[in-house]
This record gives sequence, C-alpha cells and structure tokens, in this order.
Amino acid sequence: MDRLRRTLIGTTTALAVTLGAAACSSQTAGEPTTGAMPPTAFRQALAMLDPAALGEEGFLALSDSARIRALQELENGSLWRGLDLAGASALTVLPPDDLLTDTGIDVGAAAFAIEAGQPPALVTVISGGQDAQRITTAITAAGWQDDGSGTYSREQDLGLGGILARLSISAPKIRPDAADLVFSGATGDPGAAGPGATGIGTRPAVAAAAGCLEDVVLMSGVGLGDTAATGWADDVRGVAVGVRAGGPEEQSVLCLLVPESGDPQAVATRTEAALQDRSLASGQPWDELLPDAVVDVLPTADNAAVALSVVRITSTTTGLPPNRVLSMLYQRDIPGAGSE
Repeated sequence: MDRLRRTLIGTTTALAVTLGAAACSSQTAGEPTTGAMPPTAFRQALAMLDPAALGEEGFLALSDSARIRALQELENGSLWRGLDLAGASALTVLPPDDLLTDTGIDVGAAAFAIEAGQPPALVTVISGGQDAQRITTAITAAGWQDDGSGTYSREQDLGLGGILARLSISAPKIRPDAADLVFSGATGDPGAAGPGATGIGTRPAVAAAAGCLEDVVLMSGVGLGDTAATGWADDVRGVAVGVRAGGPEEQSVLCLLVPESGDPQAVATRTEAALQDRSLASGQPWDELLPDAVVDVLPTADNAAVALSVVRITSTTTGLPPNRVLSMLYQRDIPGAGSE
C-alpha cells in the first residue's frame, strides 16, 4: 500500500513533541493559546509507581486529566468526555459531584491519573487537587481505619449505602497524601505508588513503550512488567497504545513490543499486511479505523535485563473517537499482534 511505509527511526526519540494551539492544563478551559504546549504528564506519572505495582500482566493506564478536560472544551471535545479518568477506572462509575460531597475526592481537580496492575490488586494514583484532611475525615467517619502507615482500609460494606458503599468496593484501601490520593483494591498495596515511589520509567518494557508513544495524553498497555503478556503472537511480548493531542491533528499510536527472540522486521511486514484487511472485532476496514497508517520499526532498546525492539503504528485520527485504540487493546484487536 502506497500510504504504508516502514522506516528505521534513529536511536534518540523526542519525548516532547511540539503541540499547537489548544488549552493547556494551567489555563482556563477553552482559553486559546499560542505556540508549543508543555509536555504532558506522562513521564511525571511514571515516577509515581513502583515496579511491583505493574503486577504479572504488566498493565498500565494513564490519563492526563487536566489536558483532557481542556480538550473537552474544544471542537470535537465531546469525543473526550469521560476520558479524563481513564487512568482511574475504579472511579469512573461514581458520580463526581456525589464523590466530592461524600468523600472529599475531587476528580475534577486532578492533574493526572495513573493505574497499574489488575483487580483486586489494581493501584491508582490521582495526582493534584486533593485535600488530604477532608478525605481522611470523610473515610474515617465511614469506617476506614489507619493501619499505621497512613493507608486507611475497610472491608466492603454495601450497608454503607450510596457512594461510600461503592467506594468500599472500588477502593477498600485509601492513602491520602497531601494533594494526591492513592488507592487500591483489596489485595493491592497503596504503598507501591505515590510521590515516594521509585518510578517505572526506566523499566525495560515501560521505557520502550514510552519512547514509542512519546508525549501522549491518554495511554494503556499490557506486558510492561517483567514477564510477557499472554494472548498475543509469540513474537509480541506486550502492546501499548496512546493518543497524542493538542495541535491541529490528533494521532493514535500503537506500539508492539518485540523481544530479542523475535524479528521486528517480520512483525512489521505482518502488521502492514494486516492493515490492508479488516478488524476482527468490528469488521471495519483498518484504513477506516486507522487512516493513513504508517508502520515504523524502532531500534532495539538495550537494557541489562531485556532487549526490546518496537514496531509502531501511527495514524492521524483527528475527529475520530480517541478511546478507540484503548478498545482495540482491551479486545486484543491490534494489527499484526494477534495470536492467530
């Protein structure tokens, strides 16, 4: 296909891309800006997690909440509704106003949200805009108890009624931390996340995914821990997807992580062929879902623990639902990455 090309990218990937006019997170929503926008919260968010938080499947999700709220005020903003909490999935079913009133948790003030692991060990960080004292007072009154480390826990209790009952299911462990909030499922460890975390940005698979995605406002990935994710092709150990936004165009990015035992050129060739076909999940042609897709082979990211190459798909998806690539990941419907 003429519009599909494969190139070898240089070893240094720019982590801060130039973004055009849009409302930046420090401005009033909808206020126009000029020039380049600052980097998104992606790299900062990676510093908020310990490697243990990734769990066996190596799942990770992020939303640059402040930037996404600004995008919601622009043209096509309705496509971004609800995605400011994509990195805090446990709270997406809770009405924000009720959550604030009953618990003090202010999701509408968050700078970003990032989560890692799988339920019931899912660990989530909501960074910025939180009032630790207010939250502590509310959850303590509802029966959450301090375990001595600043983490408040309680058993699930539907008898609490309303938001608090649902919060006891979604976040039985809560650790307010100044302007941040960390919470987890029943078997998670809030101590594995937050301002004091060691960070995961240098972990091999995370570093490879971050270098591929670059400056995204929305991302999700699997297979980013120490072991390969299951359900993909043998020569794909993990997949990360994301959306770059803020300028006149939006780009969807899909990253296939290829282990040292795999052949990235073969994966790229297979990906190009797959893009000429249809999505197995929706039946739509890939050139409608990922218009003008470009397939790149990134060089190996050498690391003492593992050597990874990355096959990247980039598509201009302005005006299309930005959460589409997230659905592709969750449905394991990624061109070139399938197990069949």
